[in-house]
Amino acid sequence: MTGNIHALVIPKYGMVMTEGVLAAWHVEQGREIKVGDEVIDIETEKIVNTYESPVGGILRRHVGQEGETLPVGALFAVVAQASVGEAEIDAFIEEFKRNFTPPDAGDTARSPEVVSADGCRIRYLRAGPEAGVPVLLVHGFGGDLYNWSFNQEALAVNHPVYAVDLPGHGGSQKSVGDGTISSLADSVRNFLDALDVRRAHLVGHSLGGLIAYASAPSLGGAVAGVVSIGSPYHFTRGSFTLGALALVVRALHVAPMPNASLPLAPVGFTMRSLRRFAESPFYPLPVRGWHAGSCEPHVLEQHLRLAFDRAAVAEMRDIFDWAGQKRFGGRGSDYVERFEKMDLPLFVIAGANDDLAPPASVRPAFLRSRARDKTYRTLPLGHIDLLVGRDAPKTTWSLVTDWLEKRVA
Repeated sequence: MTGNIHALVIPKYGMVMTEGVLAAWHVEQGREIKVGDEVIDIETEKIVNTYESPVGGILRRHVGQEGETLPVGALFAVVAQASVGEAEIDAFIEEFKRNFTPPDAGDTARSPEVVSADGCRIRYLRAGPEAGVPVLLVHGFGGDLYNWSFNQEALAVNHPVYAVDLPGHGGSQKSVGDGTISSLADSVRNFLDALDVRRAHLVGHSLGGLIAYASAPSLGGAVAGVVSIGSPYHFTRGSFTLGALALVVRALHVAPMPNASLPLAPVGFTMRSLRRFAESPFYPLPVRGWHAGSCEPHVLEQHLRLAFDRAAVAEMRDIFDWAGQKRFGGRGSDYVERFEKMDLPLFVIAGANDDLAPPASVRPAFLRSRARDKTYRTLPLGHIDLLVGRDAPKTTWSLVTDWLEKRVA
């Protein structure tokens, strides 16, 4: 910004993005815009994002044209008040272009890879140096490796960091076997074995944290530590709404349902369509998934496009069955007791505004663990905010990074 002149630039919608295509303008040159107004559609290899203005004023100049491909950070429009002269606009654009350096595609562009883990095809994305204790990022229900697009690079400064698609999700094998949490935990162990990773930190969000808990006993000394973010050890505790939903799901559980990998893109589409309404005072439901006003609009839009990929029926059955039995893992598994007995570094993070995994459902993992090195934090964030909220870099990820750095040995 120079004086009252604002630059609109191509945002980085994920760690694999290096450029975007200006697909369609929503605002004509010369029109007044407000904060949050939809300005233009920007297309990447994976999705089309609608860019919302971070500033108010008059859209004085279309610097980029529809169909043009621009690198991340490039200027595509200028916003300024009517009092700013055309000569000032021209000088601003000329100076911006003169000083702008496109990102080095060799440094920023990464492509997912595939490995066969005990006969199961697993897609993953690697970032970071060769040296250091690796970090494995495990996504939540219905997600994929792109859930970590805004965080993986930050963690990968001093560690090799792997973001993985669980079986039945993303680009991994669609067959999910029995699809239970136990089998997904086995896939984590098989993935690490396939890459010959001898020791790693496990970092999971939501259901991913529960999978990390379930994976730890079979991995034993190969686990350097576990970080869970918004992971409901006692699902539905602290939420009347989720408790009522659990009763409905368990009632339907008597009906035969084939275990399959189900597409969840319609859920993401619905949430994106209702996003503005969901943040308004008129939204009637007690469950949203994020705290109103906590995320940059384009970041939340991106996350909702990518976070709802596929999920197995058995995953949902498991977590709602646990709610009825009032314990993580249900009564028929032993990995819960084995996890709670483990003396491994543990960091449990909850969101005070999390309506999907309230602190009352998250904290029991910390309380029941017998680890000597264990930490619990509650942050003023919601479920999605913990990952990609406006304050997540200086709260969630600052804490996680610091915690990891102190336990690199």
